[in-house]
Amino acid sequence: MRKITKYAITVASAISFMAISPAPSNAASWHYGTPKILRGTYQRTQYAGSGKYRFKFQTGVRMTPTTFTGFGLGDPFALNRVSYKQYGRYTYLIRGVEFMYSHKVNHVKIVATHYKLKYRTTYPYNDKHYSKVYYR
Repeated sequence: MRKITKYAITVASAISFMAISPAPSNAASWHYGTPKILRGTYQRTQYAGSGKYRFKFQTGVRMTPTTFTGFGLGDPFALNRVSYKQYGRYTYLIRGVEFMYSHKVNHVKIVATHYKLKYRTTYPYNDKHYSKVYYR
């Protein structure tokens, strides 16, 4: 009888401990879409040419709930079916399928603080430098 009561008390305490412990968080998993805090358009004005052929154009990044687009003077870099993972307080890793040319999975690392954003394509190009700063 003593063994049964000891086992019953052990099982009851284990179940009560499991009930009050917090659920595991999913901070390290991939979330569908783009982070709500980053959505919008970030851009800056740049100049090309010289003399009377000098002109200005906009470069930047546009994020919607399901797409990431880097635009500028040439062809855009566009990702579709986007998901993200948060690495730090201001750092995110975004992955998606490039739907313009290669149709392969690419990764973009984003550092965003308040109204500024920098990004770099990390796979397959392995660019070691971030882009210029874009403003909201």
